Amino acid sequence: MANPHSSSPNGQEAYGWIYENTSTGQFSYTTPIVENLGSGTTINIGSPPSYAGFVFVGTFHTHPFDPSNPTMTDEFTNNHLSQSDESYATGSGAPIYVGVEDSTSPDGSASAERWYQYSPSTGKETLENFVGSGGC
Repeated sequence: MANPHSSSPNGQEAYGWIYENTSTGQFSYTTPIVENLGSGTTINIGSPPSYAGFVFVGTFHTHPFDPSNPTMTDEFTNNHLSQSDESYATGSGAPIYVGVEDSTSPDGSASAERWYQYSPSTGKETLENFVGSGGC
């Protein structure tokens, strides 16, 4: 999830891939990879690895908390995913999910940890669930 106490000055991101078992229909995900953002603002997560009997169905990642932007909306996309996030999803043909600590108001009240999904097929972001509420 969002990490306001990261050892990196610009925070950390964790990411991984989501798969569906082609025999059982069950979903699984890779162990998250954590990277310090250092002085940069982006990471390149590359292509999802292939696993026999599984099909790639999505990507997940987190964004570090930014106290100067409590709503955690991107200035270019006006949602919780960056242009790079949306481009990655569009290129992969699968949804991308982002976990953020954000607020529903500019003053920072109503802060919570939430998961959002960007679907390349609709070009829209949707709130998926609150972290720990049983749906993620």
